[in-house]
Amino acid sequence: MRILAVIGATALLAVAGCGSDGNGYSSSPASTASTTTTAPAPRPKTATTAPETTKPDRPKRRERTPASLAACIREDSGIAQVLVKARDNEDAMFFQDLVGGRVDTVAVTARGQSAEIDVFLFPSPAGAKKAAPQAGGQGLKATVSGSAVVVAPGAPPAGVASCLSATGYAAG
Repeated sequence: MRILAVIGATALLAVAGCGSDGNGYSSSPASTASTTTTAPAPRPKTATTAPETTKPDRPKRRERTPASLAACIREDSGIAQVLVKARDNEDAMFFQDLVGGRVDTVAVTARGQSAEIDVFLFPSPAGAKKAAPQAGGQGLKATVSGSAVVVAPGAPPAGVASCLSATGYAAG
């Protein structure tokens, strides 16, 4: 046992170095250390940002303009065509005279339907309510939605109602 202790102590002194032994060899740690070096193990990467959470899509807020309404309605897959009519069209002129203010018209054609859906845009909800009784007829139903009147041969497509809300015409 004692021999093992002496051998272990000698090995430790050889590795650690104990100064010069008089034979000209340096016993510095650099000369006794192994030339093979090992790099420290890489540290695990930690997330610096919080994981993304999926937010439900909110309806995109759009401008309150006939062009913006038309663009929104065009995105509905059930719609074949959407046009913003000139302000001097016959229907717009009739309603302008009736309510005493500017009226814009958006014409919508649903896929598979031959009848046109007209969306009349008034300056205020009061103008839309005043014009609604004059808007229907011949199998067409007039529906007031804020400052808009939708004239359709039945219930207007859901996309029209949601776009009226997205553009601010249904508010009021």
